[in-house]
Amino acid sequence: MAIRGNTSPAPSLTAIPLQRMLDRGNRDSVTTATDGTSALAMEPPALEGTIEPARLATIEPAKRLEVFTTPGGLNSVIEAIILVARKHKPDVTTDKGRKAIASNAYQVAKCKVLLDDAGKEETAKAKEIPNKIDASRRDMRARLEALQAEVRKPLTDWEAEQERIEAERVAAEEAAALARQIEADHEIALTLNWAYDQKRREELEALERDQQAREEEIAREAAEKERQAAAQREADLKVATEKAEREKAEAEQRARDTEAKAEQDRIAAEARAAQAKIDADKQAEQAAIEAQQAERNRQAAAKKAEDDAAAARARDTEHRKVFNQEALQDLIRMTGLDEEKGKAVIGAIAMGRVRHLSINY
Repeated sequence: MAIRGNTSPAPSLTAIPLQRMLDRGNRDSVTTATDGTSALAMEPPALEGTIEPARLATIEPAKRLEVFTTPGGLNSVIEAIILVARKHKPDVTTDKGRKAIASNAYQVAKCKVLLDDAGKEETAKAKEIPNKIDASRRDMRARLEALQAEVRKPLTDWEAEQERIEAERVAAEEAAALARQIEADHEIALTLNWAYDQKRREELEALERDQQAREEEIAREAAEKERQAAAQREADLKVATEKAEREKAEAEQRARDTEAKAEQDRIAAEARAAQAKIDADKQAEQAAIEAQQAERNRQAAAKKAEDDAAAARARDTEHRKVFNQEALQDLIRMTGLDEEKGKAVIGAIAMGRVRHLSINY
């Protein structure tokens, strides 16, 4: 039986305009390139480089399937995120600048998670389609099998009637043959005495009863065999159907388990990678802090050494001054030199210009 129907053409897929992903106030500042060039080659919108995942990475539920199943359907969304991310001017010379860089990268990661979650939701919806199709198939098979039995019933009933008629015909022929044999035997028995005839009639009656019982038993056995065969066919069909459905359910469960394990492994790997990056960033930041502190300590130590040296020089100068003054007083007192000449003598000795003489400070 041919079944015909009309199928609707697949809906055309259109890319989501880039400006829908940007701020409403800048809605007309960026448009999707129509000549095949990337949106990155166009003049970027007047943004401050701050990524807002809720606006840039959100896709209308009614458009998700179209976006994720169209080759390059996510390009406009990704390029919008790239435009905003690269608008930010990185500055690693200040703590605020470094935090801004980390925040910018974190917002890109949030955009990735939002888009990935949207794709997973569409995948989960698509997985419900086979279950609905299988339910429709089971209903179809049950109804059409019942219709098949209903449509064939006249033929099935006719075949059963033919079998019954054939059985009756065979039984009638056997009965006629038996009757002819009985009649022949009866002709012979007419020559015998009454007792023999009576005994023969009893044997014939017993034989007829046995024949009738045998025919009825044959009919009952045939009916019972047909009933058992039908029951066996139904039981075999039920077992085969249950086995097929059980194997299908087990296969689907194994597929779900495998997919869940793969998803868990992927999430764990991403978490480890993210944690490793966080640890590396912390270590780098700590190393920078320690290097800055070491430089400050070195500068402080150098300044202290310089101050100590200056103080030592000052103390030595004062010490020498006291020594020179005491020596000058003794020289004036002992030699009668005036103060100017005394200073000249002491200066000459201090500078090592007088042989064999020195001042022990």
